[in-house]
Amino acid sequence: MRDKMNSAAGRAARALERGRRVAARLAGPAFWLAAAALAWAALRLAAPRAGYNPFSFLTYADRGEAIFHGVLDGGIAFSMPLLSALVSLSSYHGLAGMELISKALLPAIYLLAYALGAAGGSRWRGLAFALPLVAMDAAGAGIETEQSVYTLLLFLYLNFARAHLLSPGGAAGALSGLALGLTLLVRPSLFLWPPLAAAWDFAGKAPLRKKLLAAGLLLAASFVLLLPWIRVNGRLFGKFVPFEYERGSCNIITAVKGTVYTMEGDCRALAGLSKTDSVPAWAVRTVLADPLFYAGNVAKRLWHVLLMFPLLLPLALIAVILRPRREHLFLGALAACFILTHCLLSIEHRYFYPLRYLLGIIAAGGLFDALFRPERGRAGVGALVYALAAAPALLAAVTEYSLLAYPGRAGNPLLSVERELKQYPEDPWLLKRRGFLLLGLNRTADGLADLARAADLAGGVEEHLRYSAEIVASEALPRRALPSEEGTLNEHDVLKLLKELELGRLGEAGVTFARARHFWASEKGSLKGLPYATDSRVLAEIQASTRSYANDDVYRGLFFWPPEKRERIIANFSRLSPLTPNLRYLLEESRLAQGKSPSAGVPAWLPGTGLDYARTKLDLTVEILKETPRVDGAGLPYPLPEILEAANLYLPGRPGEFLKALGGGRPGYRQLWPLLDLVKAKPGTRAFKAAAADLLEVSPGELPALVIRLSEGLGDKEVQAALRALQKNPEGAVKAAGTLADTGRKEKALGLCAWALKQPGAAAAALPAALLYQRLGEHHLALVALDAGLSRNKNSAELHNGRGVALRFLGRNAEAGPAFARALELAPALPEAAFNLASLRLLGGDKAGARDLFEKVLKQPGLDAGLAQRAELELTALRR
Repeated sequence: MRDKMNSAAGRAARALERGRRVAARLAGPAFWLAAAALAWAALRLAAPRAGYNPFSFLTYADRGEAIFHGVLDGGIAFSMPLLSALVSLSSYHGLAGMELISKALLPAIYLLAYALGAAGGSRWRGLAFALPLVAMDAAGAGIETEQSVYTLLLFLYLNFARAHLLSPGGAAGALSGLALGLTLLVRPSLFLWPPLAAAWDFAGKAPLRKKLLAAGLLLAASFVLLLPWIRVNGRLFGKFVPFEYERGSCNIITAVKGTVYTMEGDCRALAGLSKTDSVPAWAVRTVLADPLFYAGNVAKRLWHVLLMFPLLLPLALIAVILRPRREHLFLGALAACFILTHCLLSIEHRYFYPLRYLLGIIAAGGLFDALFRPERGRAGVGALVYALAAAPALLAAVTEYSLLAYPGRAGNPLLSVERELKQYPEDPWLLKRRGFLLLGLNRTADGLADLARAADLAGGVEEHLRYSAEIVASEALPRRALPSEEGTLNEHDVLKLLKELELGRLGEAGVTFARARHFWASEKGSLKGLPYATDSRVLAEIQASTRSYANDDVYRGLFFWPPEKRERIIANFSRLSPLTPNLRYLLEESRLAQGKSPSAGVPAWLPGTGLDYARTKLDLTVEILKETPRVDGAGLPYPLPEILEAANLYLPGRPGEFLKALGGGRPGYRQLWPLLDLVKAKPGTRAFKAAAADLLEVSPGELPALVIRLSEGLGDKEVQAALRALQKNPEGAVKAAGTLADTGRKEKALGLCAWALKQPGAAAAALPAALLYQRLGEHHLALVALDAGLSRNKNSAELHNGRGVALRFLGRNAEAGPAFARALELAPALPEAAFNLASLRLLGGDKAGARDLFEKVLKQPGLDAGLAQRAELELTALRR
């Protein structure tokens, strides 16, 4: 019996051994079959999908080119520099096209996920890390290129971080930190992570001295790549800016206001901040005033992240609990930091694309390890990771070199573009930039010629420029379809609208304008989502405070036409929408360009001297351009001090002689002398004060605002002289106060505004003063100004409506209703009052009353486009 049992056991053992040999023989082919299937799926996913629009790269390319060419441009800092450099090299410098780069990113991410998994166990574990990412991409929507680049760098960091975890030495810490620093050059999502990552070094058994060295090197390496970027921002803005400038303001302001999702629109207007007010300082003050409100909204955003990943987040948590290896705990902590950092601000779905991949490898890796209990894995980083790291490292080196050189090279765009064109006369980006700058200087023909030349040299990259030129130059609208690049469709819609207005085709113009209005309403004055009633209230504030984008886009579009042709376009546009001050200014400038007199009854905001001043500026610019051919300015026409400074640079030692010969005794040029002296003189010196006094003497009604703006360099006598010049023009004083606010001197602005309201004839200044107070967040002062205005003019519907708005900002809705109602009683056709009363009734639950009023708003003739958009949105929501 025993012999039989031994014989059976032997046969079983031999059968098991044969099975192991067969499995061993099949393991290799099975692995490669699975890897081939994974590669095939990755390549399929990398191909463009129907209905998926590629990420718009043009603005990134512009920022990268401005860095490479040393062109002073604050727009550079709107995004971190690495992606800008990549897109610039791709678009203008012969690197592989962005379409090809975008296709290569996903397979590279899968390879890095595979390398991370394989390093911790086996090739099968590597497949377990990569396969969920492919499966998620196959089941979901495409990922935009910015997030793909960020995810690639994040997974590159994870490989080096794992090596550092297993062998926490100085070199490993430095490599891990540099890899983490690369992610910060694309997005600062993990700016809080470096000290937390360094803290992991203290969990091991190494000597304290070694731990301190490794942690210190990791921290230093994480942030060292930011130093050239910080220096660039210091050159641009004169202050410490470690990451993007202004890009996160919308997320900060809406987070503090209590929304889950971020906004599109003028976030500073929503918060009542000027251009120079500090958003972080405002946020800290507001949060400290009601920390529980803010904490509750952070919790809402955390809940919504869970709703984004209802399966992945629990699976990742379970995986970490089942197999709490140090590697999994590290990845879990990183994911938690990523989520919490984002939820401190308002969120947007696309920012969480990288989290999907991170949670995927945590869940798959943890479950694989719990089931198969692999060995600890090898230390270090494999050749595959170093190979995939080569391209990002080279890109970072090019970017860092350019950033280091930028502060010393960057200068006034008026000079920088021309300097570069002497060296690169056929560079399409430089020609494009000069073309837009010349358009802004009313050198229309030259500007369009440069844009057309840039389109010829750049090929498909700048095809939209050729289309823009065709729209403007044609006697009829081009028949071919618009280019398909995302972000250019609205630009072409605006140019198409202006061409239709030029041709007098008002019916077609109305259709195009409706499409543009829809774009403005959905993209430039909205929230990314409305999950709660509090979000809807903030949306109402956004729509009430957002400026008219019709003004911004139409104003810019008009510079594609020469000044003498704009009058007809603007006059026809006024039949679709009321004209803003900027558009009315261009209308008057067009009349002057045709030799006509200014329109009858030009309002106080557009005095004749203002037109003379603008004409002087443009004439002088043209003369500078003649003196030094093909010199251009930046954006819209340069402020006169900068143009005079350019004249000084181009004509060293004889700017006064040049200006004197140029002026020829024409009206308006007397301003140039003291203004030039004011620009050249050091603030506070005797020469500066003398120039300010001369300026007041030659232009007492037009330029005191400049003297007030420069008042830090003046004595009391000069400031009082400027105030006396404004005494008969309280509205001008309020305008000067606005200038002070825009330059960061809020207290001086408030003081000047209060002074203006005490002057004779200040009733007309009450409403503009109230609007300035609201912009500065001083709603109680806005109410005081409006009450003072009403004490002098009790029957002003505009003042009653403004009073209602101020009361709403103060939370006194019960008092706001009668104010709006009184405004409507005095002026039944005042659409702003009807809209505000409708919004108040809607807030109180009176949907029928709100609907009637919104419909009344839309029936008003000549309704402002922005107000019409908001009313249509509210009616659409009520009809659901």
